[in-house]
Amino acid sequence: MSTGEAPRELIARLGQKMVDRLREGLAEPETDPRVTEAEQAIDWLSALLAVETEAAIEGRISELAETGPQKAEGLARVEAALAAIPELAEGLEGFPTLRPRLEALRTTAAQNAETLAGAAEAARMISVEIQRIRDRHSSAGVYGRNGQTRERPAPPGAEHIDREL
Repeated sequence: MSTGEAPRELIARLGQKMVDRLREGLAEPETDPRVTEAEQAIDWLSALLAVETEAAIEGRISELAETGPQKAEGLARVEAALAAIPELAEGLEGFPTLRPRLEALRTTAAQNAETLAGAAEAARMISVEIQRIRDRHSSAGVYGRNGQTRERPAPPGAEHIDREL
Protein backbone atom coordinates (compact mmCIF):
# COMPACT_ATOMS: atom_id res chain seq x y z
CA MET A 1 0.00 0.00 0.00
CA SER A 2 3.05 2.19 0.04
CA THR A 3 2.50 2.85 -3.63
CA GLY A 4 -0.79 4.61 -2.87
CA GLU A 5 -2.92 2.02 -4.63
CA ALA A 6 -5.70 0.33 -2.66
CA PRO A 7 -6.50 -3.30 -3.17
CA ARG A 8 -9.50 -4.12 -5.33
CA GLU A 9 -11.43 -5.49 -2.37
CA LEU A 10 -11.22 -2.23 -0.49
CA ILE A 11 -12.35 -0.26 -3.52
CA ALA A 12 -15.22 -2.67 -4.13
CA ARG A 13 -16.39 -2.43 -0.50
CA LEU A 14 -16.08 1.34 -0.51
CA GLY A 15 -18.00 1.50 -3.78
CA GLN A 16 -20.73 -0.75 -2.40
CA LYS A 17 -21.04 1.44 0.72
CA MET A 18 -21.42 4.50 -1.46
CA VAL A 19 -24.10 2.78 -3.56
CA ASP A 20 -25.94 1.67 -0.41
CA ARG A 21 -25.84 5.19 1.06
CA LEU A 22 -27.03 6.64 -2.20
CA ARG A 23 -29.90 4.19 -2.32
CA GLU A 24 -30.84 5.01 1.27
CA GLY A 25 -30.93 8.69 0.46
CA LEU A 26 -32.89 8.23 -2.76
CA ALA A 27 -35.23 5.56 -1.56
CA GLU A 28 -38.66 6.89 -0.83
CA PRO A 29 -40.00 6.02 2.58
CA GLU A 30 -42.86 3.63 2.64
CA THR A 31 -46.00 5.69 2.26
CA ASP A 32 -48.87 5.25 4.63
CA PRO A 33 -52.15 5.01 2.69
CA ARG A 34 -53.81 7.20 5.33
CA VAL A 35 -51.29 9.94 4.67
CA THR A 36 -51.75 9.54 0.92
CA GLU A 37 -55.53 9.91 1.33
CA ALA A 38 -55.06 13.02 3.46
CA GLU A 39 -52.65 14.54 0.92
CA GLN A 40 -55.09 13.89 -1.93
CA ALA A 41 -58.00 15.38 0.02
CA ILE A 42 -55.98 18.48 0.94
CA ASP A 43 -54.77 18.95 -2.64
CA TRP A 44 -58.30 18.55 -4.01
CA LEU A 45 -59.77 21.10 -1.60
CA SER A 46 -56.91 23.55 -2.27
CA ALA A 47 -57.52 23.29 -6.01
CA LEU A 48 -61.26 23.83 -5.57
CA LEU A 49 -60.68 26.92 -3.42
CA ALA A 50 -58.28 28.32 -6.01
CA VAL A 51 -60.84 27.80 -8.79
CA GLU A 52 -63.55 29.42 -6.67
CA THR A 53 -61.33 32.40 -5.88
CA GLU A 54 -60.57 32.85 -9.57
CA ALA A 55 -64.30 32.66 -10.40
CA ALA A 56 -65.08 35.33 -7.80
CA ILE A 57 -62.35 37.62 -9.10
CA GLU A 58 -63.55 37.20 -12.68
CA GLY A 59 -67.21 37.72 -11.71
CA ARG A 60 -68.41 34.22 -12.63
CA ILE A 61 -71.07 34.25 -9.91
CA SER A 62 -72.99 31.20 -11.18
CA GLU A 63 -69.90 29.04 -10.53
CA LEU A 64 -69.76 30.21 -6.92
CA ALA A 65 -73.15 28.70 -6.17
CA GLU A 66 -71.98 25.37 -7.55
CA THR A 67 -68.83 25.21 -5.44
CA GLY A 68 -70.57 25.55 -2.07
CA PRO A 69 -71.60 21.90 -1.73
CA GLN A 70 -68.29 20.77 -3.21
CA LYS A 71 -66.38 22.77 -0.57
CA ALA A 72 -68.42 21.19 2.21
CA GLU A 73 -67.73 17.75 0.77
CA GLY A 74 -64.01 18.50 0.40
CA LEU A 75 -63.73 19.84 3.93
CA ALA A 76 -65.47 16.75 5.31
CA ARG A 77 -63.10 14.56 3.29
CA VAL A 78 -60.04 16.39 4.68
CA GLU A 79 -61.34 16.21 8.24
CA ALA A 80 -62.09 12.49 7.92
CA ALA A 81 -58.69 11.76 6.37
CA LEU A 82 -56.85 13.65 9.10
CA ALA A 83 -58.97 12.05 11.83
CA ALA A 84 -57.93 8.63 10.48
CA ILE A 85 -54.33 9.41 11.49
CA PRO A 86 -54.39 9.49 15.32
CA GLU A 87 -50.64 10.11 15.38
CA LEU A 88 -51.32 13.67 14.18
CA ALA A 89 -52.50 14.55 17.68
CA GLU A 90 -48.84 14.46 18.69
CA GLY A 91 -47.83 16.89 15.95
CA LEU A 92 -46.83 17.05 12.31
CA GLU A 93 -43.16 16.23 12.87
CA GLY A 94 -43.58 12.66 11.67
CA PHE A 95 -45.46 13.78 8.58
CA PRO A 96 -43.18 16.05 6.54
CA THR A 97 -45.43 16.02 3.46
CA LEU A 98 -48.55 17.14 5.30
CA ARG A 99 -47.19 20.34 6.86
CA PRO A 100 -46.58 22.26 3.59
CA ARG A 101 -49.89 21.06 2.18
CA LEU A 102 -51.81 22.17 5.26
CA GLU A 103 -50.03 25.54 5.27
CA ALA A 104 -50.85 26.01 1.57
CA LEU A 105 -54.48 25.06 2.27
CA ARG A 106 -54.63 27.59 5.10
CA THR A 107 -53.26 30.33 2.83
CA THR A 108 -55.60 29.42 -0.03
CA ALA A 109 -58.60 29.31 2.31
CA ALA A 110 -57.75 32.75 3.73
CA GLN A 111 -57.42 34.22 0.22
CA ASN A 112 -60.68 32.56 -0.77
CA ALA A 113 -62.52 33.96 2.26
CA GLU A 114 -61.14 37.44 1.65
CA THR A 115 -62.09 37.35 -2.03
CA LEU A 116 -65.61 36.07 -1.32
CA ALA A 117 -66.12 38.72 1.37
CA GLY A 118 -65.03 41.38 -1.13
CA ALA A 119 -67.37 39.98 -3.78
CA ALA A 120 -70.27 39.95 -1.31
CA GLU A 121 -69.55 43.55 -0.29
CA ALA A 122 -69.36 44.62 -3.95
CA ALA A 123 -72.70 42.90 -4.66
CA ARG A 124 -74.27 44.64 -1.67
CA MET A 125 -72.96 48.03 -2.78
CA ILE A 126 -74.25 47.48 -6.32
CA SER A 127 -77.67 46.51 -4.98
CA VAL A 128 -77.82 49.63 -2.79
CA GLU A 129 -76.80 51.84 -5.72
CA ILE A 130 -79.39 50.29 -8.05
CA GLN A 131 -82.10 50.80 -5.43
CA ARG A 132 -81.00 54.42 -4.93
CA ILE A 133 -81.16 55.06 -8.69
CA ARG A 134 -84.60 53.42 -8.94
CA ASP A 135 -85.90 55.47 -6.05
CA ARG A 136 -84.60 58.69 -7.54
CA HIS A 137 -86.13 58.01 -10.97
CA SER A 138 -89.45 56.62 -9.80
CA SER A 139 -92.57 58.69 -9.36
CA ALA A 140 -92.85 57.68 -5.70
CA GLY A 141 -92.82 60.81 -3.58
CA VAL A 142 -92.97 63.13 -6.61
CA TYR A 143 -96.67 63.92 -6.25
CA GLY A 144 -98.37 65.19 -3.14
CA ARG A 145 -101.80 64.18 -1.79
CA ASN A 146 -103.61 66.59 -4.06
CA GLY A 147 -101.70 65.59 -7.20
CA GLN A 148 -99.35 68.58 -7.25
CA THR A 149 -95.71 67.91 -7.99
CA ARG A 150 -93.10 68.27 -5.31
CA GLU A 151 -89.60 69.52 -5.75
CA ARG A 152 -87.05 66.86 -4.91
CA PRO A 153 -83.48 68.03 -4.86
CA ALA A 154 -81.03 65.67 -6.52
CA PRO A 155 -78.44 64.22 -4.20
CA PRO A 156 -74.88 65.50 -4.63
CA GLY A 157 -73.08 63.80 -7.50
CA ALA A 158 -76.30 62.34 -8.95
CA GLU A 159 -75.80 63.95 -12.35
CA HIS A 160 -72.31 62.51 -12.63
CA ILE A 161 -73.52 58.97 -11.79
CA ASP A 162 -76.44 59.22 -14.23
CA ARG A 163 -74.14 60.28 -17.03
CA GLU A 164 -71.74 57.42 -16.24
CA LEU A 165 -74.51 54.81 -16.22
